[in-house]
Amino acid sequence: MEKKTLHIPFLKDIWMMIGSLQESTDLLGLLENALKQTIELCNAEAGTFWLFMKEDQQAFPLVAIGPNSQALSGLRLNRGEGIAGWVIENSESIIVEDTQNDPKWSSRFDQHSGFKTKSLICYPVTSNDICIGCIQLINKKDNSYFNHDDLALCSNLGLVIGYALEKNGFLLNSIPAAQIVFSVKNILKSYSSGENKIIALNNISLDIFKGELLVILGASGSGKSTLLNILGGIDTPDNGEVWSGKTNLSKAGDKLLTKYRRHDVGFVFQSYNLIPDLTAYENVALAAELAKDPLPIKEALDAVELLHRANHFPNQLSGGEQQRVSIARALVKQPRILLCDEPTGALDHLTGKKVLGIIEKLSRELGHTVIIVTHNNAIGAVADRVVRMRSGNIIELSRNPKPVSAEGIEL
Repeated sequence: MEKKTLHIPFLKDIWMMIGSLQESTDLLGLLENALKQTIELCNAEAGTFWLFMKEDQQAFPLVAIGPNSQALSGLRLNRGEGIAGWVIENSESIIVEDTQNDPKWSSRFDQHSGFKTKSLICYPVTSNDICIGCIQLINKKDNSYFNHDDLALCSNLGLVIGYALEKNGFLLNSIPAAQIVFSVKNILKSYSSGENKIIALNNISLDIFKGELLVILGASGSGKSTLLNILGGIDTPDNGEVWSGKTNLSKAGDKLLTKYRRHDVGFVFQSYNLIPDLTAYENVALAAELAKDPLPIKEALDAVELLHRANHFPNQLSGGEQQRVSIARALVKQPRILLCDEPTGALDHLTGKKVLGIIEKLSRELGHTVIIVTHNNAIGAVADRVVRMRSGNIIELSRNPKPVSAEGIEL
């Protein structure tokens, strides 16, 4: 085979990528930026960064860009399976001109995304001499095939991305591959209304990571609250699987779900649901009695800036203060996950921002995984990622490279 050389224009492209990546302070932002640039440089229609999880020898799409890319969330490839699995196993770049006739190609990729893959290029990403995953580019926009120039460029881009990961301190053990809090896989949920069947969730998939602030946006009837209830163990899907860590919530019995709701999840609803005859302190203390390892009650109230109102009854508190008591009640259990259903829906503009700021602090400063369901588009600006839903479907999954603080939004 004729030896290929790197063309001079590639050097400029690589140099520009080095400059744009080495200042990154956010892992997912770095990978998304790298994937976007790679797609543009190779004139591809779509691309996916597959992250390899050494613990279970599987790869999953940590970042995906392109038509219906959100549908890939929840897909797993075993080591050696498909093109991506082969590249990870062999740490070699590869061009596939005709995927449909290639024995290494896994049709599950197109089955999940609804995409029609004709040709692709895939190359490994290595950090600290370990293959941590690969980038897979799908289809040339001009309907031509990927060529050896693309391969030469991509092979070098893989080194650049690995270098950026190392330089910015994103080591293998800092990547959230093994820190998936929720893995939702092709869940379906329907309800009967008379003779009609209403599809609340239509075969959706989603991964949610530890410590992230995720906002789920959608109008009434979009399925967002149904999804939240399933994540919280209040409801179960008709089909599909929902994993919280190593627990399959979709197969769990009532006893296990009760234990899960009691110890792992904190709920914040639009209605505060405080017991009117108990003080703020007593409302939080009641929740603490059900917890396995509760926070000190005063510490929970202090976290929501209400320690000075501890001895007041709900009717002596404003709406915003009552909502903050409900947050303290959820927080006192030290849950892994905080689920918030329209937490600012009953509050005025300024009070809503105050409550949202408290919730934001729980994620940013205390490391809680926070999921907010809302119809208010403005709240999406504070999120790490935003899920948009319509008619039981995830229609968009996007990431905020620079989330804004609650103070900076207009509710």
